[in-house]
Amino acid sequence: MRYSINLLTLVVSVVVGALVLLKAGNWSMFEFLEVWKQAENYQIGTGLGLLFVVIAQWSLTAAKGVFNLSGAAWDRMLLLHYMLGLVSPILAFMHSAKLGYGLLGALIALFLLNAMFGSAMGLANEAGTSSRRFAIKWSVVQMVPIHIALSSLVAAMLLVHIWNVIYFN
Repeated sequence: MRYSINLLTLVVSVVVGALVLLKAGNWSMFEFLEVWKQAENYQIGTGLGLLFVVIAQWSLTAAKGVFNLSGAAWDRMLLLHYMLGLVSPILAFMHSAKLGYGLLGALIALFLLNAMFGSAMGLANEAGTSSRRFAIKWSVVQMVPIHIALSSLVAAMLLVHIWNVIYFN
């Protein structure tokens, strides 16, 4: 099941990324999102949803680093992390259906890149036969710090975005 979730997350992230790029080229398939985005409550709701997902995603780090989860509890936490990873690109697209400029463009691009990288890492973690398992696990161990660094950058940019929204609105 986790393999399927990671594969679906990768596909969803690539599709959402393509839609964002198409939207940057003034291709309008989702005009209803633009209408909805005019409502302040819609922006606040989708923004809070994204903030919740990012905070919940970071709970995986706390679960391993602080609480040292293992076994079935760790597996449940990892499954939740994968499922939230599947929802996050969709929420990001609903919140920001276009690429934007400057920080906003970099934020959505990095957010989607991190989702793609994380799902590819999850696929590598869940794949492989027993003879190749060690090599695959080793590569995943090498990829985790990159995923965490990208996630940290997304979180920092998200905080700057929240500050700008609160300060300038």
